[in-house]
Amino acid sequence: MVITRLVSASAPAATELVEQVLTGAAQQARLPLQVVDEVPVAGSDPRGLVPFYLAVGYVLGGYLASTALGLRTGTAPRGLARAGLRIAALAAYAVVLGPVGALLVGPGLDVWPHSVGAVTAVGALAVFAAAMVAAAVQGWLGLLGTGIVILLLVVLGNPGSGGSTPPSSCPTGCAGCTAGTCRGSPRI
Repeated sequence: MVITRLVSASAPAATELVEQVLTGAAQQARLPLQVVDEVPVAGSDPRGLVPFYLAVGYVLGGYLASTALGLRTGTAPRGLARAGLRIAALAAYAVVLGPVGALLVGPGLDVWPHSVGAVTAVGALAVFAAAMVAAAVQGWLGLLGTGIVILLLVVLGNPGSGGSTPPSSCPTGCAGCTAGTCRGSPRI
């Protein structure tokens, strides 16, 4: 008997393809095949895309908050006290946005209902990190920094993550970026 262990949460479409090919080959060779999914996707998210788009929402939320704050108060703080207020405002925003996303994907979509606390913490940190990166680049380069942040976080970050795009479909420069990323819907 041939036992194949798959991790569909890392790439559901690729896992389906591998399973179809191996099942066909095993039938032609008249070999019994047992497929074991070690880390399946959540039943309510069969394509494994909810975590990816949650992360995109967190990053975009952080970047947009920083951009809005920069447009309203200026991209570079005028002193240490103003910088502290900007950091505090972005941290407060992250603390609010973290649970919103966690409640949406947990109880709302039933993807990670048992991990609301963990998703909240990771989400708040992701929002805050994206906001601080955006604030730093915008503070350094002014409004030009906004375009650079869009380029880094959205244009390169989205395909580079491999979440919605398999590595084989990524541009040449981004395909290698996906090797160390976690894609899909792992169990938390």
